[in-house]
Amino acid sequence: MFADGTRQDQDVIVGPVSRTTVCVNDVVGPNREVSVKVAADAPIVAERPMYFNYHGAWTGGHCVIGAGAPGREWFFAEGYADSDFEEWLCLYNPADSPSTVLVTYMPQGGDAFTREHSLPAGSRYTIPVNLDAGIGLQLSCRVLVTSGPPVIAERPMYFDYDGSWSGGHDVVGFQP
Repeated sequence: MFADGTRQDQDVIVGPVSRTTVCVNDVVGPNREVSVKVAADAPIVAERPMYFNYHGAWTGGHCVIGAGAPGREWFFAEGYADSDFEEWLCLYNPADSPSTVLVTYMPQGGDAFTREHSLPAGSRYTIPVNLDAGIGLQLSCRVLVTSGPPVIAERPMYFDYDGSWSGGHDVVGFQP
């Protein structure tokens, strides 16, 4: 699923007690923001490893397990937005109607504040936290669906720690 609401399907056969890897760049092409829904006729586990050269300077990789289902409320305990730390909220609305979410940022030592975002039907939506919340913030956040269908939320970050350690990490949100 792409940011413009278009979709591309692919069938993949995974044998019993086995694994397979799909190179998403080979399937959809490079330099595309994409969300993936995995459906199977038997229980499976899906994760997304990602390897990057972020802005041509910060290298690394991270991996996140897939969310079990869309939800109306997601929490992220940790985040940091600053000039050498780029935080993102990646949201996916799998439904055929739009959703509205309220993001509550809870900065360390400060007052909570909110931002509202509209997610088109059947698409992914990326919030650049450094722009949405501001920089120089250690923060937690809550994503709450205020209208429309439930969504999926994850939080990747990319960083250059003290000029000596670059990388990134990613986490799917917690649903209470």
